This record gives sequence, C-alpha cells and structure tokens, in this order.
Amino acid sequence: MLPMSEPLPELETLPELESAKTLHLSEKDLSEGTLVVVNGELAIDPDRVETVSLYDCKSRSYSVGRRNLTLRKDAAEALNDWMDAAKAHDGLESVNVVAGYRSKEDQQSLYDKALQKHGEAYAAQYFQLPGHSEHHTGLAVDLNIYDAKSGASYDFKSDGVSAWAAQNAWQYGFVLRYPADKVSVTGIANESWHYRYVGIPHAALMEKLDYCLEEYLAYLRLFSFEGERLSVVCGDTEYEIYFCEGLDVKIPADRRYTVSGNNADGFIVTVEEP
Repeated sequence: MLPMSEPLPELETLPELESAKTLHLSEKDLSEGTLVVVNGELAIDPDRVETVSLYDCKSRSYSVGRRNLTLRKDAAEALNDWMDAAKAHDGLESVNVVAGYRSKEDQQSLYDKALQKHGEAYAAQYFQLPGHSEHHTGLAVDLNIYDAKSGASYDFKSDGVSAWAAQNAWQYGFVLRYPADKVSVTGIANESWHYRYVGIPHAALMEKLDYCLEEYLAYLRLFSFEGERLSVVCGDTEYEIYFCEGLDVKIPADRRYTVSGNNADGFIVTVEEP
C-alpha cells in the first residue's frame, strides 16, 4: 500500500533486459488479468472469473449493499486498503458498495429494466449489453454514500465527504473508469461512482497521464521487451512495464512479474524490481 498523499510518479524509459524466457499463452489468456478492457467492442466470459464474497472479507471501514455481492480477491483486498485509508484520513465510513461482479443474466436484467423504464438512449449511455459489462471482470465496483440517520443515499463523487477517497483512489490501484471528459473514448456516460481495479503502478500512471483504460493500453504499445520499457516508482517499489503483441510473451528470467491480457491482441508485463 502506498503512503497517504504519495506524490505522482515520474516516468522513465529503460534499456533492454538482459535475460528472459518465453511464455506461450492461449487466446483465452487474452481475457485474463487486471488490465483487460471490456467495452462495447470487446466482450468477456464472466463464467471464467473467480470471485469471493465481499461481505465475508470486507474491513469495517465501509458497508456492502447485499450479502451475495462478490469481487475478485485482489480487488477486494485493495478495496479494504483504500477504504481503511479513507477512514483513517477523515473518518469516512459511510461508503456503501452497491455493485461488484455481475453474471450475463444479471447484466441482461439490468439492461432490460433500464430499457423499459428510460428508453434505448438512456440504456445505451449507462449499460452495456451482456458480455460487454466491465462488472463481468470482478474488478469493478459501484459506490455510494449512505446516510444511516436519514436512510438516504448519495452519489460517490470527487467532492464532498468522498473527496479524499475519490482523489486518492489511484494510490490503492483504483481508477475512475468513466470520467466526464472521456465519454467519446469509453462510450459510457460519466459515472462518478464506478471504479475499476487495475493495480497500483497502472493506476498511478493513468492518473499522471490523465488516461482512461483504453487510452492507457494504446500508450503501452510504445514499450516492448526488446526496446524501451516504461518505469515507475510507487512507494518503495519500482516497476517496469512493457507490451507483447501475440501469444508468445517475453518475461524476465530472474524477477517477479505479472502478466495481463488486453482482451484483444497482446499482453502487458509488469515487472517488480528487486
């Protein structure tokens, strides 16, 4: 976990790694990992996603709207860190998680209700068709602010009581997935309550560069194992990041790393420096 109010990182590029091996992955692996893009063009199979009960593993710093709400384990752990930090910083403990992982059936039901109640234009603005919802990843959460005294709920926003939590989400690996100024890229209207877990180094870079996920993954194509790699320091850890097109992925032979598909045509490798 990054310290509170950690400054945004400086960007560097580094020369080629000296030793490596190759991972031979499959097309199914393209839709695995914390950086997969799911949108109107790119779909995902939610049945392959493993999740845990958020109600059972949550910290005491926030609430969960329903007992059967689930997330991927890594996202749930990062959410605990984020909400614990917000509570420690300004006493915030009124955040309520109202949505997490969704099946195709869940998404179809929500889409149909929005279509029936508000019409096609509204449904297209706020809801993807089944298979195309980011909630299928188990990495996305919808948040609101619940007032226990009045019983009223309010939007989670970048001002008011949730200001610090919203503005520092990147320190814990979360990004605002659908900002108001990125509608033309994401295809989804501004949702101040919808956050996506991408991991700390990537969230930090997206914050610094002011990129949404689609823009960020396009940017990462500039970096490769054989050429320049992107470097970022978050807290006490330095990361090197690069893109591999296709199913054969170059990885370092002697360092810790993670691999995420982009849900299209390649993989992002994130290396932790010793």
